[in-house]
Amino acid sequence: MNPAERVWIPVLCYHRVCPVFERGIDSPSLCVTPDQFKRQLRLLKFLGYRSITPQDLVAYRQSRKNPPRKSALLTFDDGYEDNYLYAFPLLKQFSMTATLFLVTDSIGKKNDWDSGSLSLLNESQIEEMHLSGIQFGSHTAGHLDLSQADSEVTKRELLVSKEKVQDLTSRLDIPFCYPYSRLNSQSKQLVKDAGYSCAFAGDRNFEEGEDIFDLMRIQVFPSTSLLGFWKKLQPWYPAWYRFQKGIKKSG
Repeated sequence: MNPAERVWIPVLCYHRVCPVFERGIDSPSLCVTPDQFKRQLRLLKFLGYRSITPQDLVAYRQSRKNPPRKSALLTFDDGYEDNYLYAFPLLKQFSMTATLFLVTDSIGKKNDWDSGSLSLLNESQIEEMHLSGIQFGSHTAGHLDLSQADSEVTKRELLVSKEKVQDLTSRLDIPFCYPYSRLNSQSKQLVKDAGYSCAFAGDRNFEEGEDIFDLMRIQVFPSTSLLGFWKKLQPWYPAWYRFQKGIKKSG
């Protein structure tokens, strides 16, 4: 399919959903409140959006499937327990799905790549969410920065993590998400070789290419207003984002 003819599908990136008093010291700028998340889901529903899975997105990008005109993919990095406590009930309320990328060696433990103060999902919570339609992917075994890691260490992280997610979900088509949104040509090739179905990064240059192993995402922050959230859904948002960054650089 000609990229000019492609339907715009915003891939939204979250980390945590929690009340302000539970944000803690780890990246409070990455934790939206339940009320914010509820209003965002309500807006998606009001505008007629349907939430899709990474598998849907890949099928569409490979011209094997045509999505609804209004589709969005909701993703969560790291697998925090508050995803179960606060995001999951709201996703069910609005009949939406999402994809959570797990740091598999830390399931049921703490976020030891940061302060180690925040609880992560345990296996029973993952199972309950999966049975309700939530999707899961890999965020490596130990939240490894693949752009800096040795190739043998990377291979181990990718393989162990993928097998764990497969065991938890009984699926073979596991998506991947680069920790810190960092990647290079070697890490991207190793993700492909490990047998992942696709891989997500961040908004580095916000150029949507053909590579399903370097899929861009749009970060949703606590500071994102409802109008700002609406902007992130629009087909012109990547161009607007690049324009804004250009102004900041030139200033």
